[in-house]
Amino acid sequence: MTLDELKGLVTRTEWFGRVGTFPGDDHMIPIRQVRADGAFDIVVDFDTPGGPDLAVEWQWLPTTKEEPDPIYNASLKELAKQTGKETAVHEAVLEIYRTVLSCLAKVERHSSLQVGHHDSTNAAKGGALYATRMAATEIVLGKEGFWCSAVRLYAAGYWPRGITKTGDLLVF
Repeated sequence: MTLDELKGLVTRTEWFGRVGTFPGDDHMIPIRQVRADGAFDIVVDFDTPGGPDLAVEWQWLPTTKEEPDPIYNASLKELAKQTGKETAVHEAVLEIYRTVLSCLAKVERHSSLQVGHHDSTNAAKGGALYATRMAATEIVLGKEGFWCSAVRLYAAGYWPRGITKTGDLLVF
C-alpha cells in the first residue's frame, strides 16, 4: 500500500458501519457484542477457537497517541531515526491524521458503540486515528504489517479493538 492508497482508502471508509458483524478470520476473533454489566462494568462477548467466551487474556488497542505501540514498541521510531526518515514519517503521519480527523468528524454516534451509560464513539475514533498514523509510519518505513491490516478492517466498517497475548486480533 502507498500513502496515496492509504489516504484514498480512509476517505472512502464507512467508519464503524459494520461493527458487531465481523465473521472472523485467521488470527482474528469476532466480538459479538459489548454490553453493560451494572453501572460501571463493560463486558465484551466474543467467539474464540475454543468456543464462545473462552477466557482469553487480551488488551485494548491504543486509542490515544500517548499510548505505546503494543505491536512494535519503539522499534519503528528507532528505524525511522536509523534510516533518516524521521521527517518523512512525521509529514506522512500529520497528513493522514488531518485526513482521517476530517473524515471522522462526520461520524455520529452509532448505537453499536453505546452500551448503557458508556459511549465508545470517541474511543473508536481515537483507535482509528492511532491505527492510521501507525499505518502511515509502516508505509514510509517499508514495513507494511499489522497497522495497515488494521486500517483495512476499519475500511470494511469494523473496529479492531484488542489483541490477545497470542497475537490474535479482537474485531468488533
